[in-house]
Amino acid sequence: MLLITRQILANEAAKRWGKQYPPDRWPDKQYVLRQLTELGGNCDADEVDKIIGNGSWTTTECHECGNDEGVDVVQVGQQLDYESSTANVCKSCLRKALNL
Repeated sequence: MLLITRQILANEAAKRWGKQYPPDRWPDKQYVLRQLTELGGNCDADEVDKIIGNGSWTTTECHECGNDEGVDVVQVGQQLDYESSTANVCKSCLRKALNL
């Protein structure tokens, strides 16, 4: 299991961006990486969104109820991959599951 919050995603954005867009293959993306790195380790998610140009790198979503309004989720199942059985579930849906 893994906790995923908007803040955690923002804090890891520079690392994930660098992995997604390595300098030798994506030299034009390094300006964004420098800006993300300058934000430091505990950065504002809105600033990350502004630098990248959208909220896709800091968005969380519950796969059960569909809430994507910055909801904290727990990732359960297999490690996330293209064909994995993985779900992100918010606290409210986890409570409902426990009550079943």
